[in-house]
Amino acid sequence: MSGCKTCGGTSTTQPRRQINVPCKCGSNVGVSASAIDVQRGVIVVHDTLDPHADEIKMVRCRYTTYIPPAVWCPSCQLNLVPQWKNLCVSGTSSEVEAAQENYNPTVIQYRTMARDLIARYGSLRRVEYLSHYPNFEINFVFERQTVLSGPRRGGYDIHFPSLGYVGEGPRYAQAFLDELGFGLTVDQMDSIEPGDVIERRHTGDVVIKRGAVPLPEEVCWVCKKPQDGPWVLCRPAERAGKSVHVHYRCL
Repeated sequence: MSGCKTCGGTSTTQPRRQINVPCKCGSNVGVSASAIDVQRGVIVVHDTLDPHADEIKMVRCRYTTYIPPAVWCPSCQLNLVPQWKNLCVSGTSSEVEAAQENYNPTVIQYRTMARDLIARYGSLRRVEYLSHYPNFEINFVFERQTVLSGPRRGGYDIHFPSLGYVGEGPRYAQAFLDELGFGLTVDQMDSIEPGDVIERRHTGDVVIKRGAVPLPEEVCWVCKKPQDGPWVLCRPAERAGKSVHVHYRCL
């Protein structure tokens, strides 16, 4: 009987019923192998004895366990890899969500994009955040090239990451930067403002230098003068081809 060339498994080694998954609480939780999706994995919760109850009482365990899709052999997807238990993550909801995010197809795409950029342009030296919505302009300064991330183009490409708030764009930017060696917390991502520069010291620490990039003074698209009264964001401007600011008096 021929087996999988990657994992060596055969039809006789495929998990048929339940597998026991270790939870952080110390329990082994029975999970049906068929419940582990080959693309998304599965989240596991279970009940346990209440240690504070005077009588036998079951309560929901405070820990959650994530079985990632990586537990399956990447070739046959029918057998578990030998180290599958080490790939499972058990902990608080936030810990499990962070682990689950690593298997998000879009996150994987951004991590792959980051590795491709390093191979092409060298290591990332700094990140210059130039503008908020609607353009989210960012300079990624590599050793041999500066890559500009500008207005979005309708897909998950280099122009989608954004900073300065909590949301989808910053979430993918966080994974992208992490793969580039610039690990930032959610709070740090949220705090970034136009003009800030993200750099990595020789010690490996990542720092945010506030207002380190001089920003051009924005002018009214009609009168070409700096803001000296109420103005509005017009998008898109018919002739400018992008979002611009205009004084109320110039409308």
